[in-house]
Amino acid sequence: MCNNCASCFHIKCSGLTKDAYKKLNTSAAQWLCMACSLPQISDSFFESSSSSLNVCDPGNCSDLSSEIFDTLSWYGAKHCVIGSLNINSLSGKFNEVQEWIEAFDILCIQETKIDRSFPDSQFAIAGYNMYRRDRKKGGGGIMVYVRKSLPSYRLKIKTNETEAILVDFQAGKQHISLLCGYKLPSVNNNIFVDEMYTLLDAAISNRPNIICLGDLNCDILHPLDNSKEGRTWLDICDIYDLKNLITVPTRISCTKQSCIDIIATNVPAFELQSGTLEPGLSDHKLVYTILNRKVMKPTTFFT
Repeated sequence: MCNNCASCFHIKCSGLTKDAYKKLNTSAAQWLCMACSLPQISDSFFESSSSSLNVCDPGNCSDLSSEIFDTLSWYGAKHCVIGSLNINSLSGKFNEVQEWIEAFDILCIQETKIDRSFPDSQFAIAGYNMYRRDRKKGGGGIMVYVRKSLPSYRLKIKTNETEAILVDFQAGKQHISLLCGYKLPSVNNNIFVDEMYTLLDAAISNRPNIICLGDLNCDILHPLDNSKEGRTWLDICDIYDLKNLITVPTRISCTKQSCIDIIATNVPAFELQSGTLEPGLSDHKLVYTILNRKVMKPTTFFT
């Protein structure tokens, strides 16, 4: 039991060894669950002033992000960590991504804004398989990184308006279909619905367990705004029995806080912890989920 929130956890799910569990039972030491151990960020961190958005000082953001990513890396030592970020142009921010991607087993990036004039080698990261779908230089585009220790492969799918990549990966003994998508705000709702039906049908046909994530520009905090785009996504979730794991603002402007960067799944029992991070690379937060599936991680040797 967590000494802070009083929630109960299985020993295996919490990552405790038998020896550590015995020591806790025979000492006065306290144990905190993953959620209570994460750095606590007050709501005021994301609040804006009356005249302009007060994001945060770049130096402080860097320190905060480092602390959070270090924490994720620590708790993700045995579990599968998945992240998603609208980066708004990857080419000028790739070095920053390389600094903290090790905390993630899978990282999905939207709005890469690159084309085939950028070779794969320019964005290759050691220890990760890379899957990409380009639209054009300066607009759209998706990139998915999957740690090589997780068996994975890309499935063929075809859509016209909704950009998507479908990947089959294995976490522990579970095979999961991962659907990473990006929808322009200008895409018609009816077209979006038809294409999402096609994509989700393909994902479920491949594996019964699916995770859908990305920037769909469907604000579930204000479902009736912008031609009811949020309501449209929520209706799709009802049809496919998807649970939205992210329900807090992921994009904050001077006038509005919206949740348009989603992680949804039809197997919420796999979720151990979900949330948002502020890497400071765009006006979107990075969304993440940690699966309670044990995965093999490469051992790092220091010389």
